[in-house]
Amino acid sequence: MEIRSQALVEADEQIEKTKKNLSANLIERGNIYLSEKKYKEALQDYEAATNYNIHNTLAYVKYAMVLYEMNEHQEGLIFLNTLLVNKNLKIDKSSIYFRRGMANNALNLNDVALFDYTKSIEIDSNNSAAFCNRCIIYFEMKQFDKALSDINNAIKINNRSMLAYNNRGYLYYNLNKIPEAIADFSKAISSQHDYEQPQKNLRELLLDPNVDFKGIRKPELLSAINLLPELERIPILEKCVLDPKENPKNINPLNTRLWKQNRSKPCSINAGQVKIANDRLIELRKKYQLAMPQVPVKPNYGMTNWATMYPLANKDDKYISEHNDKNAAMCKNTL
Repeated sequence: MEIRSQALVEADEQIEKTKKNLSANLIERGNIYLSEKKYKEALQDYEAATNYNIHNTLAYVKYAMVLYEMNEHQEGLIFLNTLLVNKNLKIDKSSIYFRRGMANNALNLNDVALFDYTKSIEIDSNNSAAFCNRCIIYFEMKQFDKALSDINNAIKINNRSMLAYNNRGYLYYNLNKIPEAIADFSKAISSQHDYEQPQKNLRELLLDPNVDFKGIRKPELLSAINLLPELERIPILEKCVLDPKENPKNINPLNTRLWKQNRSKPCSINAGQVKIANDRLIELRKKYQLAMPQVPVKPNYGMTNWATMYPLANKDDKYISEHNDKNAAMCKNTL
């Protein structure tokens, strides 16, 4: 017997209770199936939704989305072409051209995808997603001016689109406009913290040996670094921000940042990673001749099988090394 999620049970009940807007209810249940990767069931609901309302654009778009997720791009093209030639359907063809563009793009038919996105924009000049996707094709074709124009239009239409900010950031990065790239990646990360691509792009930029950070203000750079996972900040701080020989004023901020951000704070890393991180902190202290700040910190082992402790900030190197070994042993006992 299949165990159904509470969301699906509620969707079933809603369909049974009302027949007034059955098409919309079927789409809602299809969305739940799609989120649970139950593609067959999602397709059935979206198809049923069109049976109750043959002009329901969203149902057709969602059906195409499922085929895309299943990598059934050829079947998706056949389905979308059928919709476009059917003159009896009163549907938003901008959305259909957009979905066809995605299918063609997935099949590396970029010229055809470019045509589709352009048609989508001609029908609906406020289609932010179409501008965003066409930007990528122009970028791959090295038509950077057109790419930048499209992505600016996408953001003008929807200034909350983390995808648009990420794409523009990557475009700026490749055009060597580093301050603008950092600003856009930061906006993309801030708008949706669980979206990994902007973090990857920002990390790549910050660790790029060919990137020059001299023209970037330190507060903006530090704010961007702080958006990354904690353990990734140390080598980036070392590379991007601190050079004691050129700017001795940076030593104290690094000292405080390293120890305040990496002390007694739960983190999803194992004991071995904690030791590596702590050893790295000691190495940086010696390299930059940092004095220990007197910040009292209490250990926190937590109740999980993960290491949850960084070194005490007011202890010397020998104590930290011994503490690492004790912490690792304690964590091993909880695995």
